[in-house]
Amino acid sequence: QEDWAMARALKYDDHTRDIPLIALMTNNSQEARGAALQAGVDELHGKPVDFGRLLQQIDALAAPEAPAAASE
Repeated sequence: QEDWAMARALKYDDHTRDIPLIALMTNNSQEARGAALQAGVDELHGKPVDFGRLLQQIDALAAPEAPAAASE
């Protein structure tokens, strides 16, 4: 589907594949959700959008990863 062409392009590009993608969807059907996830979308939100939850997910996805433990 061309609806998710940009998400696929971002996820297949070495320079952008690690950027988290959050989709705000008007069509919240299982088929639409499956297509978004298959295209590489990390998080989905249907209408009505729970902005508190959305902001929590943005914060979680934008937070730097914890440094790897040093091997002894």
